[in-house]
Amino acid sequence: MCDVTEGYGHLPQGTLIALLEERDREIQQQRSVIQTLTDQVENLRKEKDDILQNASIHLSGEGR
Repeated sequence: MCDVTEGYGHLPQGTLIALLEERDREIQQQRSVIQTLTDQVENLRKEKDDILQNASIHLSGEGR
């Protein structure tokens, strides 16, 4: 694991903790955005599969 204080060792411990907490919040927010986008992609894939399945049924005449 890397030294998270590298380059910041001159800062007081309280400042380092505040910076790390802020970075942690940013990472959590990014993870939330990534999860939302992943869910949207999955929903679009399902919708695409449904459309293709319906089109296939329609073209094969099974829907008549």
